[in-house]
Amino acid sequence: MALEGTLKDFSPFDILELIDFKRKTGLLFVTSSEGETIPLGFEKKGLVLAQSSAKHLDMQIGNILVRSQKLSETDRDKALALQKGTLDRLGHILLREKFCTEEDICASLRIQMKRVFFTLLRWREGGYIFEPQESIDYFHEFVKPVFVQPLNVKALMMEGAVMIDEWPMIEKVIPSLDLVFQRTPISGTLQVISEKDEFDFESNTKNGEATQISTDEEVIYQLMDGQRSVAEIIEQTLYSEFFCCKAVFELLKKGLIEKTTAASAKPRKIPDEK
Repeated sequence: MALEGTLKDFSPFDILELIDFKRKTGLLFVTSSEGETIPLGFEKKGLVLAQSSAKHLDMQIGNILVRSQKLSETDRDKALALQKGTLDRLGHILLREKFCTEEDICASLRIQMKRVFFTLLRWREGGYIFEPQESIDYFHEFVKPVFVQPLNVKALMMEGAVMIDEWPMIEKVIPSLDLVFQRTPISGTLQVISEKDEFDFESNTKNGEATQISTDEEVIYQLMDGQRSVAEIIEQTLYSEFFCCKAVFELLKKGLIEKTTAASAKPRKIPDEK
């Protein structure tokens, strides 16, 4: 029996928690008030499918593979050209042409799933319907199940809750993606630290005057040229909206960038995937 209702009655957290607690297998379709639809696929072990009807550049598999350096822009564009006029999925073409491996596609699909999942958690209006099924035909039929590791829904919800808590604070500082920032002069040195070093207290305290930023923050920092808007930086880096805005927020806190009134440059066009 299908379960359906509106997000005003039950939040995405409530619905997901119920499905996870009952260990249900099936498809959850959630449609926002703007018309975007997100289907989520669940098996007893967790989330196995998450897509979006909207063409978010940072959620497209080809672009995620490029950002993670598993695929060149040239090969992505070749695959997209081959896809035109066919019903082949992009992943199938990438494998057939040997542009990347099944493992690469699975890793990128996991990134895509998380980004779609976190997008859904922010929705406050819309409708949903959950359809129980015996099994889910997931990952676009071109990835062998041996490589598929279902995502833990409870862990995703905990991570998403942190994101939801941080968003209001970030949006107060970055109320629009059209804002443009530029680098500011720094008196000391700038130290780029790895993700591992971010949790290393000794590494973080022995450099005195150095201002420390993560490797991902450094990527965004270098693009803060007083011309690109935050939206354009998201498009160019293919980071998620939340991840990029949080990095901008951290750079502002450290006094490394400042807002400018300069007009933003024309966005770089990235081909859409089907």
